[in-house]
Amino acid sequence: MRPRAVLGYSLGEYSAAAQAGVLSLTDALTLVARRARLIQALPPGAMLAVSLPEAEIEPWLDPALALAAVNGPTLSVVSGPVAAVAALAERLTAAGRSAARCAPPTPSTPR
Repeated sequence: MRPRAVLGYSLGEYSAAAQAGVLSLTDALTLVARRARLIQALPPGAMLAVSLPEAEIEPWLDPALALAAVNGPTLSVVSGPVAAVAALAERLTAAGRSAARCAPPTPSTPR
């Protein structure tokens, strides 16, 4: 079988690019390994899924936080240092907003 289209998110982007012939498998694997080393060198962080559109979550962000992804019209993901993400989760919950910590990486997954 040959797909007519491929797409991916995060590491899936590299898989899709290799499947589409945009990257060789060797280049895709090299990218994945380099990405993992770079991520491992970063300080610990956290992500928070928030049931708010981009425009409504932005006022909640302080300089330590960033809009990491817009996953739908009413679903945003915020990232930042663990303490800053936890504080945002508390503020959102206190205001009656829905927010959930994204699962931490497993030992075999780069953070």
